[in-house]
Amino acid sequence: MKKIKFALWGLATVLFLPNLLFSQVNFQTGFIVDKNMDTIKGLVDYQRWDVTPTAIKFKTQSESSIIQYKPNEIQCFGVSGEIYTCGIVNIEETLYKEKAVEGFPKYKYRTDTVYLQVLIRGEKSLYYRKDNDSKTYFYINPDNRFQWLIHREYLNNNYGNIFVVTDQKYKGQLNLYLVDCPTLRKNISSTGYNSKELLSLFNDYYTCKNNKTAYQIKVEKSKPEFGLIGGMSFTQIKFVGDNNFSSLISSDYPVSKRGTFGGYFNIPFPRSLNKFSFYNDLRYTSYKASYVNRSTPDEDINTVSTSSIGNNSLRLSSMIRYKFPINDMFLFVNAGISNGIATSKTNYLLVEEHVYSVSYKTEKEALKNAKNWERGFIAGLGCSYKKLGCELRIENTDGMSSYALLSSPVRSYYFLLAYRF
Repeated sequence: MKKIKFALWGLATVLFLPNLLFSQVNFQTGFIVDKNMDTIKGLVDYQRWDVTPTAIKFKTQSESSIIQYKPNEIQCFGVSGEIYTCGIVNIEETLYKEKAVEGFPKYKYRTDTVYLQVLIRGEKSLYYRKDNDSKTYFYINPDNRFQWLIHREYLNNNYGNIFVVTDQKYKGQLNLYLVDCPTLRKNISSTGYNSKELLSLFNDYYTCKNNKTAYQIKVEKSKPEFGLIGGMSFTQIKFVGDNNFSSLISSDYPVSKRGTFGGYFNIPFPRSLNKFSFYNDLRYTSYKASYVNRSTPDEDINTVSTSSIGNNSLRLSSMIRYKFPINDMFLFVNAGISNGIATSKTNYLLVEEHVYSVSYKTEKEALKNAKNWERGFIAGLGCSYKKLGCELRIENTDGMSSYALLSSPVRSYYFLLAYRF
C-alpha cells in the first residue's frame, strides 16, 4: 500500500512540474493583416480563447522569433477557422450589481481598442467579446462603426423593494439594424443575449434576404471518446465506532486484491484545447476480506470469531479531467465522485465458543442492515499514448454501514489500463 501511495505522489510530481515550468504553446497556421492592409501568413499561438485575447503571439515560420501584437498594432488576424478584427469600442466602467440604485442608473464609458471575434461577416455583421470578468458583449457595425448591443443587469431600489432589472436595449438596436426584414421583429423580441440565439437570428435575416454570408464561425462541437478500462484493485476495509460492534471494530482486515473492468466515455469541454473534459466510467468492482479474532481468557474457555465482509458492485465514477501534452504523450489528472450499487455482498460472522469440552457455534450477519449503495470521492493520475492509457487512482467510500454509531470507510487503490476505440 505504501508503494502505491509513493507512486501516486511521484506521478503527481511528473504531471505538475513540467506544467509549472513551461507554459503550453500551440502555434497553428494563421495570418495577420497589418496596418498597411497587407496579409502576412505565418503561425499564431492559438489558445482556443474563452476570454477574448488582449494580445497574440505570431511568427512567420516555425524557426522565426515570436512577435506579440496588440489590437492597435494590426487590423485583424485569423487562426484555426476563427477571425478576430480590431475595433474601437465603448466599454462600460460602472457596475450596479453590488449596490441598488433608485430609478435608472447613470453609466460611464471609456473608449478602447480591442480584439473582437467575428461571428458573422457580410451585409450585416455580428461580433463578440468576453472580458476578464466573464462579461460578454456583442457588437454590430452600422455605418462601419462598432456599436455595442446593450444588455445590462442592475439592482433597483423601489421604495425599499430591491430587485434585478434587465436593460434590453439590444432588441431595439437589432430592430433598427435589421429593419429591411420586418418579418424578424417577432424573432428579435424572443432572442436571448447569447451567441447561439443571435447567430440563429442573423441566419434568419440572410434567409429572408436570400443572401449569403461572407464568413460565419463554425459552432464547435465536442467529440466524445469511448473505450474499455480494466486492471487491479487493492482495497482496505475498516470499521470505527461504538463497542456494541466490537467484532467488527476489533477486526484488522487484510488488503483485498481483485480485478476490475468496464467501459468509459469522455466528453471534452468546448474551447479548452481538449485540456478539460468530463470523464465517466462504469466498472465492475469487488472486494472481500476475512479476519479471525481469538479471545482466550484461559485454556478451557475461549471464543473464536470469524468475520467475512465483501461487496461486488457496479461502480460509476464521474470526474473532471485535465490533460496536457508532453512530446507524443498526454499526462492527465482527474478527480470527482463515485457511486456503487451492490450486485451481491459477503456479510458473514461465525462465533465459536469453547467451554471445556463443549463447543457452541453461532452463524449470523456480521453487519445488520448493510447498505447496497456506496458513495465516495475518487482521484487519479495517468498518461495516454495514442489509443492506450494507464492510471493510478485512489478512492474513499462510506462503505456498507447504515448506523450512525458505526462508520465503515473503504479505501481502494487502482492500477488501470485503458483502450480507446
